Amino acid sequence: MVNGERYAPGSVMPLNHQMMLGAVSDPSIISAYGKLVGAQCKREGIQVNFAPVVDINNNPDKPGY
Repeated sequence: MVNGERYAPGSVMPLNHQMMLGAVSDPSIISAYGKLVGAQCKREGIQVNFAPVVDINNNPDKPGY
């Protein structure tokens, strides 16, 4: 979720790519994921999270991106 120098190592935990959410059939997992993202944003002072954005995965050479 977070890459870059402005975040101190260990200040946020790495999360799976949001593409994973489309494969999850249990809404409680998605809810828990959202709460975790919200808690991390709050800890870092981020008040609005515009993710996920729409991304069309149509490149067969890069199916994970």
